[in-house]
Amino acid sequence: MFDEHTKEDVLKNLFKILCGITNMGLKQRGINMVDTIILKQYLDSINFNIQDNDLILLNQLAAIKGLANRKAFSLSDQHLNMIHLKFKNLHE
Repeated sequence: MFDEHTKEDVLKNLFKILCGITNMGLKQRGINMVDTIILKQYLDSINFNIQDNDLILLNQLAAIKGLANRKAFSLSDQHLNMIHLKFKNLHE
């Protein structure tokens, strides 16, 4: 389904997202920095005003999936913090 390069991108991105969720810093080469506006669009799709915790979790998983399926990217410390704040309930 995916070629090897795409699989590698997904794994790298997923690792970076999980580091953000757990608030763990990363040493990265600043290659292909993710655009802050795009990251905000993914994170804004997570609505905590919904009364259904399962729906919130599904929205969070959809955001993770969407970010992971992008071309490999780097995250700044600010980006990692943004991710952590949106997924703090998963970290706890």
